[in-house]
Amino acid sequence: MNNKCLDCSFRLASISDALQVYNWRSSPEVVRGMATTLPENYNKHLFWFERELANSARQMFILKYRDYEIGFFSFYEIDWEEGVATFSWYIGETAFRGIGLSRCFLDLLLKYFFSVLKLKSLNCTVKKDNLIALNLYLGSDFTLVADDESYFYLVTQR
Repeated sequence: MNNKCLDCSFRLASISDALQVYNWRSSPEVVRGMATTLPENYNKHLFWFERELANSARQMFILKYRDYEIGFFSFYEIDWEEGVATFSWYIGETAFRGIGLSRCFLDLLLKYFFSVLKLKSLNCTVKKDNLIALNLYLGSDFTLVADDESYFYLVTQR
């Protein structure tokens, strides 16, 4: 394990995180890699964020590196009976991108998903031009199950 990984953690998101998550999601670097669209304005984002915090089929978290909050992840479309969910995430703070933390966070998220939540199958969608993310997932036991003109669809199971 990379020593940096020892300093990676996460916590549950709360309504007080809404503005920071909106600011991260508004970053052009984050938007380029996202498979979802950004709400038109902060008020719409706040409405979405508050609604999703209460949604039993979603769990939202803030990524932390040492004492810094640096990103966001979410398990959504959680089917507790079938043990299936989809996830998305990003490192929102520019200074923490490209320094080897993505592998650490992905390993941490997968461990939580399979060991703590005890779910069985995790899906994700990757933009076709996001080869860094695609290679990260393929190197972490995700399997490419489909694609279309814009996206790759992947799954990992345990």
